Amino acid sequence: MSINYSGVSVAAPVSYTYIPITVLLATLLGEPLTVLKVASGILVVVGVYLLSHGESRVTIRGILLALGASMAWAIGQTLIKVADKMSDKSRPLGRGKVFRL
Repeated sequence: MSINYSGVSVAAPVSYTYIPITVLLATLLGEPLTVLKVASGILVVVGVYLLSHGESRVTIRGILLALGASMAWAIGQTLIKVADKMSDKSRPLGRGKVFRL
C-alpha cells in the first residue's frame, strides 16, 4: 500500500529499514551491539533519506505505511529468535539424528 502513496523507489528502501530495527530489538534479547552494527544502521537511514529526499511523490502516509511494514518484519524476525531460544533443540528425529537450527 505504501507504494501507492510514495512509489516503489521510496517504499522499498524504507521498508528495508527493518534490518537496523531488528538489530536494535536483538539487543533487547542480549545480542551485542557493535560499532559496525551501529555504523551500518546509520548508513541505511542516511541512504533511505537520500533516496527519498528528491522524490516529489513522497507522502507522510506512504512513509508511515512502509515503516509499519518494516516494524512488522523486524518484530517477526525477533519473534523467530525468541521461539528458537524457547524450543527444545535436542529432540531426536529418529535414528539418533538431532534437530538443530
